[in-house]
This record gives sequence, structure tokens and C-alpha cells, in this order.
Amino acid sequence: MISAQRFIRVALAVLGALLIGAGAAQAATLVVAEARGVALKPGEIIDGAQKLSLLQGQRVTLIAENGATLRLNGPYDEAPAASNPGAVDWQKALGTLVEAGAPRSGDVGLVRNASDVADLPDPWLLEIDRPGNVCWREGASAVFWHPAAANVLPLAITPADRSWRAAASWPGGADRVAVPSTVPLRDRATYIITLADRQAAVTINAVPASLSSDEMRASWLIEKGCLAQARALLRGRF
Repeated sequence: MISAQRFIRVALAVLGALLIGAGAAQAATLVVAEARGVALKPGEIIDGAQKLSLLQGQRVTLIAENGATLRLNGPYDEAPAASNPGAVDWQKALGTLVEAGAPRSGDVGLVRNASDVADLPDPWLLEIDRPGNVCWREGASAVFWHPAAANVLPLAITPADRSWRAAASWPGGADRVAVPSTVPLRDRATYIITLADRQAAVTINAVPASLSSDEMRASWLIEKGCLAQARALLRGRF
């Protein structure tokens, strides 16, 4: 196993190295994935044909419509689309990342072996039986996933600060449960989820509606460490 920090470096290198095509992308629409020290927010859309100015120490990660990820570090003063790379070889990228080991919780430093990555039947199911990051589509109903068990299991969810607690039952024979709209889920918030005698700290990462293609969503999922969901999204598509 490798450290979460080491995995992030590997992931960035892989996604950079596996860009194919030398020409600049035709579409100039870019979505902000991360921003440090600059007045941009994740999910915000910017025009890649317009000049972007970054000072020393400022950083921005952008996702193009073709799924390519562009990481800019200040000082920088040009139009991002001018240096936007070609499409991503998704199959090779995911294969390399799985071999490296994928973290589901960079803050805690947990990194899982490739054999631990779940084979989700749907990319937008939120796996709850292991600690780490899951990605939830903004505006959509959240659905928890766990391999089906024969018996009914007690289910409980509480935020990390234990300010409230919601309890329910996981039906026997079911592999998913819809999260009631009365349970407030927030972007980048961590929740303690208990199913029977298993407990996991799961961090929710919102997938913004501004991501207009599966290529963009796949890059976002990988960027946030939601590798099992990225695999499910890309399966048989690219």
C-alpha cells in the first residue's frame, strides 16, 4: 500500500501522461475542480478562451469537456484553453490507478489495495461499508449501497460532530437504500454510518451539475478519489 499523498502524486502524473492528441481542445468551456488562494469555486464554469491570472502560490485545477484535467500554478497569465490537452485514454488511466492503489480518504491517509475497490452496479451509488470518499450528484437523490444481506439490518447516520442522528432499517435482500430528503447531506462533510455492527466515516463530495459530459464527470470522480464510481461510470463506454 502507498500513502494517500503518494497516490495523489501518482494520479496526477497518470492523468497528465495519458492524454492523447497534441492539438488544443476546440471547446473552451472549463469547470473548476479545485481552487487555492483565488476567488473561484469548485463547479464554477469559466471561459477557457479568456485570460486567467494567478499569482505566486495560487492554484487552480480545471476540467475540460473532453475530460482532460488542467492544473495551473501561479504565476500564470494566459488563456487556459491555449494549453488544453487532448482526450484521456480512460481504460489505461484507470488500470494504472487501480494498480497504484486508490485512496478513499486522503485526509485520513487510508489507501486501499486494488482488490478492495468495489464493483458498483451503478456509478452514482454511495458505498457505505468502508471509510473514505464517495461522490454524489448535485440535485439528485442520494442512494446508499451495500452488498445485499439476507436479514434486515439496523442503519444509522450521524455527522462527524454528532449534532443529530437518523435511524432506519436496511431491508433484507436489498443492495441499496434511498436516503430520505430529511437527512441533510452536505458537500465535503463527513458522516459516521453504522450498518449492523460495521461503522465507517464517509465523506460526501458533490458532483456539480455544471459537468456536462461523462468524460468530465469521470475526471471529477478520479480527482476526488471516488475510483469505484469512476470505474462504474466508464465501464464499457470509452
